[in-house]
Amino acid sequence: MEKVNAFIFDVDGVLVDSEYANFTSLNRTVEKHLKTSIRFEEDQALGPIPTFKKLDILAKRFSVTVSEELKESFLRDKFLFLQEEIGQGNLKFNTEVESIFKFIKSQGCKTGIVSNARSEYIDQVKNILGIMELVDVCVSNKFKLPTKPNPSMYLRAMSELGVSPKSTIVFEDSDIGIQAAKDSCAKVFHISEFSNLKLSLVKSLYENPNQSCFV
Repeated sequence: MEKVNAFIFDVDGVLVDSEYANFTSLNRTVEKHLKTSIRFEEDQALGPIPTFKKLDILAKRFSVTVSEELKESFLRDKFLFLQEEIGQGNLKFNTEVESIFKFIKSQGCKTGIVSNARSEYIDQVKNILGIMELVDVCVSNKFKLPTKPNPSMYLRAMSELGVSPKSTIVFEDSDIGIQAAKDSCAKVFHISEFSNLKLSLVKSLYENPNQSCFV
């Protein structure tokens, strides 16, 4: 691998632990609009896909027709409930993230965030983590690109950053995110546990990008 020029991060499961907050907000939205509920295990089985895809799956399961009005209301309420969950402290943040991004910038490298999530949510996360001014590019759902596992979002991020895949390291936690990053031809490090993203890890990968730890 050539010299590292960029680090790109997924959000949920990498920069923040959002499992509980996302499940609770989704379940509250399902209860409101589909008049039923789902278990945590059912949400986990759906995987880290966009909310509108979860709506389609759940609507078919419960024999509900998805109109444009329902879709818009469902997505809006899911986001509003998520804001309430964040306000109640149900989103866990990695306290090393700010130091990680400052280190990356100090080395003259570019930083990016790639997520299927709403741009408003990502901005909120960046603000809480203290990295609002440290992120060079953020590719979110507002770009209306094919979502992960399609590599389009990662390819767009690297294009915006002006870096090659061979000089880029991506941090992902989910199978679909890993697949998207691998198909973009970037180096991919699997964050199996939210707490595993450490400044020492990023320094090690920057100093020796030819390690065998990539997936």
